[in-house]
Amino acid sequence: MFLCNSSIYLQTKIYLNMKLSRIYSSRQALLAIGSLVTISIGIALLAVALFSSNPSYQWASPASSGPGFLYSRFNPNYDEIYFTPESDWDETLLLTVIEHSPNFSIVPAEGIVNNSIAFLVKPPGNMDTLPTGELWLLDLKTGNRNLLASDPDIAVKPIWTRDGTRLMYRRVRQQVQELVELELSTQTRTVYAVQRDPSQGLFPLGEGDLGNQYYVEIFPTGIFVSKQSESETEPEICFKISDTFARDFSISPDGQRMVYLQTVIQSERLFFQTYLAELDCKDQQPHPLLEENQTEQYSPIWSPIEQTITIGTKSIERQKSGIMFSNGDSFDFISLPPDRTGFDVPVAWSHDEDYLLTKSFNGLSSANPGYGMIYIVNRDTGMRYKVDESPETRIFGWWSND
Repeated sequence: MFLCNSSIYLQTKIYLNMKLSRIYSSRQALLAIGSLVTISIGIALLAVALFSSNPSYQWASPASSGPGFLYSRFNPNYDEIYFTPESDWDETLLLTVIEHSPNFSIVPAEGIVNNSIAFLVKPPGNMDTLPTGELWLLDLKTGNRNLLASDPDIAVKPIWTRDGTRLMYRRVRQQVQELVELELSTQTRTVYAVQRDPSQGLFPLGEGDLGNQYYVEIFPTGIFVSKQSESETEPEICFKISDTFARDFSISPDGQRMVYLQTVIQSERLFFQTYLAELDCKDQQPHPLLEENQTEQYSPIWSPIEQTITIGTKSIERQKSGIMFSNGDSFDFISLPPDRTGFDVPVAWSHDEDYLLTKSFNGLSSANPGYGMIYIVNRDTGMRYKVDESPETRIFGWWSND
């Protein structure tokens, strides 16, 4: 079976591992011990400590205006939403909390659009193991929340359209996967792709420059990019991207190109290589990037203004990591100093492209990532600022609180 994770999903950005199968075993232990009268007082006190009511939903707006970024920090029964301003990387402001079913973290859509964040959550009280959750919108100016849908597959992250007026997500109905586009202003939902035989999976990619919806389909013969346009009743398979495994898909801001990772073998080692493809569906042949370098590569992303490509790398020979970004030409890369042990997973550039938000790991490779922390990297100086070292965080993106 061919595998793919264009989502948070299967989205296998290392830092977005959802851990859907975690079991909060202490709860069951407490329920069992609670039946013993002789230690009932001790058990009651312990239960209060572990299962007390979650923090208040009350919204706390950032104290000062200016740019920064939002991220969430996982807790067993709720996630905390934080804002860190660019003016002081040591400052973290708790904005609110989002309750969820035990050990099911929220799944954010990448990016902050029109002062709002979108996320998937398995609601509290839902104790089943099915991957169905809810899609919510949170207004960062008011703290108001709006439930958009109650049928998304929480294994696949939602995706904003380029103009921010719609969201794309996956749902499963009678064991058949469907991709849905939701119009925010009217709450209208349109199914634009349905799993077809012999497809083994669908994953939304995003919107192209002409408004076409692109998505990944997995077939027994490989992994393909498909397109659905308003002028056509049937989807079109554009090009093949891999025979084996692909992940970390990202469409350029102008909707004309995409980058992704796929498995390759060099020096008898299996690792991920970055590929670039045009979204034109005309005899497309994806092009490898940094092919001459024997490096393990992580999370290719686009910059918002120049639309350059940034890739996390780890040298196989020197066991040193670096961040590479294209210098205007997508095939001409320069290194962002300094080399370091561990490795960096790029997440997003600031709106002015002065700072890079990363998830940085101290391990040897993606097979042994070690401990991950949120860092900010200054593009000009290479200086690094540690923001959060919590073991499980999710990053929404950059936001200007003006």
